[in-house]
Amino acid sequence: LEQALQIAVGYVLERKQFGQPLAKFQAIQHQLAVMATEVAASTRSVDQMQMTEGAPSDLDVAIAKARVGEAVGLSTDTAHQVMGAMGYTREHHLNYLTRRLWLWRDQFGHETFGSLKLASTSCLPTKPICGRKSPIYPRRWQIYS
Repeated sequence: LEQALQIAVGYVLERKQFGQPLAKFQAIQHQLAVMATEVAASTRSVDQMQMTEGAPSDLDVAIAKARVGEAVGLSTDTAHQVMGAMGYTREHHLNYLTRRLWLWRDQFGHETFGSLKLASTSCLPTKPICGRKSPIYPRRWQIYS
C-alpha cells in the first residue's frame, strides 16, 4: 500500500495539466490525503497485531484483516483514479502491485469475513437490539449492544 501511495504521489507531482502539476488541484490533494490516511490506519492495525505477546489472537487478526482489506480497496481505487487509469496497463508497476494486493485481500476471506468475525467475537449474548436474526448466520449470530 505504501508503494502504491508513493507511485501515485510521484505521478501527480510529475504530470502537468492546464499548465500546473496535478498535485496543485484540490480534488487530487483530497484523494491522496484519504489514501494516505487509509495506508496509515492499515499499517497501525498490523503493527498493533504484531505487538501482542505470543501468537496474535483471532480478534487481533480479524481487526487487521478487516482494516487492511478495506484500505486495499479504497487505496488502489484512488491510485488508479489519480493516475487516470494508467496503472491498469500491464507495463506499469502499479498494475503488479494492485493485482497482488487484491489477491491478498481475497485470500482467506474478504474483509467482510474479518468484519463478521470481529462482530461475532465482540457481541455479547445479552440483550438484542432488534430481536431478529442475521440472514448470514440465522442460528448463531444476532445484533447485540
